[in-house]
Amino acid sequence: MFDFIRLVLRGVACEYSFGRDRVRRATGLLHAALEAGVRQGLILRNPQANTTPPKVGRYEPRVPSPDQMCRYLTDARATATPALFGLHVTAATCGLRIGELTGLPDGEVDLPRRLLRVRQTLLRGGRHPAHGQPKTDSGMRTILLPDVAVDAIRAEILWKKEQRLRLGPAYRDCGLLFVGEFGRPLNPSNIRNRDHLPRLTRLGLSRFRLHDFRHFHATQLIASGVDYRTVGDRLGHRSPSFTLSTYSHAAVPAQEHAARVANGLLTESRVSSRWATSTKHRKIWWAREDLNLGPLPCQGSALTPELRALHRKSYERASRCVKDVARVVSHPSN
Repeated sequence: MFDFIRLVLRGVACEYSFGRDRVRRATGLLHAALEAGVRQGLILRNPQANTTPPKVGRYEPRVPSPDQMCRYLTDARATATPALFGLHVTAATCGLRIGELTGLPDGEVDLPRRLLRVRQTLLRGGRHPAHGQPKTDSGMRTILLPDVAVDAIRAEILWKKEQRLRLGPAYRDCGLLFVGEFGRPLNPSNIRNRDHLPRLTRLGLSRFRLHDFRHFHATQLIASGVDYRTVGDRLGHRSPSFTLSTYSHAAVPAQEHAARVANGLLTESRVSSRWATSTKHRKIWWAREDLNLGPLPCQGSALTPELRALHRKSYERASRCVKDVARVVSHPSN
């Protein structure tokens, strides 16, 4: 039994390259089934209690660049159905999950007001699809659609009407926004294997997942300066802290701005250096060096404008004194 449990866990984690969430759900389901067997007296104890689930590395999303996304969508417009093209555009511009897109009802889109409401998601695809609510309460949200998404969805709705008229009884309206050619729900596996992956191969693009459209949306918004709260609301995250921890790599412009500000804190010394290297104050330095009086106070430090204005008069008085001393030392007969 122990070898069987280890084999199952190893196969789930390694052979099929499942993500951490799927491995955790699989091990939880197996543990619950074995616990039920213990309660019913079928087995004496739960053998999984003495096993350690395999560690699964964190997946690093391969976020496409804006140029790659434009190439992808241009090809999708030419080769895919208007429904698939609208799905890809909505995914890239709104950050919806693939289950939220394939389970989106017709009535949850308000094109005149440019609003999209997420109220259900696809739980299981295939011949008998199952729908349910989003993962969390924050996943039930309303998103403002950009113009490109509105145009793509409007073209998709027009295409569905044409399909209904052309196919007649063969067209089965399932009430969803993004559907297949005969009105049936879209299967995420078919989208990936028959549309997405062949397009990546045809265009020579690096392989990324359909879920990476969501990462693309969040990354580009944060890189453009949109605050984390707004980005998290569009993605359906519980809190901005989760958005910050997930997409902190996208804040490169903000990091560059912070670096420039930090650099400015120290380059204030260049202002004081230019003031101190004038002809008048170079003479003061030379005179002090001849007399072995040492450097001026705060020489080379980053003076603030207030401190510089405060010490300017004292420096001028000190310069006059040093000049007098230097003149006496150089010409003792005078």
